[in-house]
Amino acid sequence: MCNIGPHEINRNWRYGWIGLSSSLLFILICFILPSSPLLRTLIFFPVLIGTLGFLQVIFHFCITLGFNGFFDFGITSSERQSVVHELRSQDRTQATLILMLGILITIAATLALYYFPFSP
Repeated sequence: MCNIGPHEINRNWRYGWIGLSSSLLFILICFILPSSPLLRTLIFFPVLIGTLGFLQVIFHFCITLGFNGFFDFGITSSERQSVVHELRSQDRTQATLILMLGILITIAATLALYYFPFSP
């Protein structure tokens, strides 16, 4: 199932790389400056952005468009609404799967940084 074209895929690549680079910068700052485990949980947000960006590229599926029942292949640079109810249901299921996978990966990364033993 695919609901995005090359333009949307490129945009999601950018989100993935922005999230990944922000996460790596955050981890570097945590190594350099003393940080409490609670403060380290803030990595959740850049990791989530990066993870969702990359997952949407891998699945060729935009979760926002999927939840709203749209598809965008960039032909007229506008979103088109899916009219078939069955397809809308499949789109929502696919969007939910990608979102849950992204959240699980993000929680795992957040917990890893939370429990990582930084030297004082």
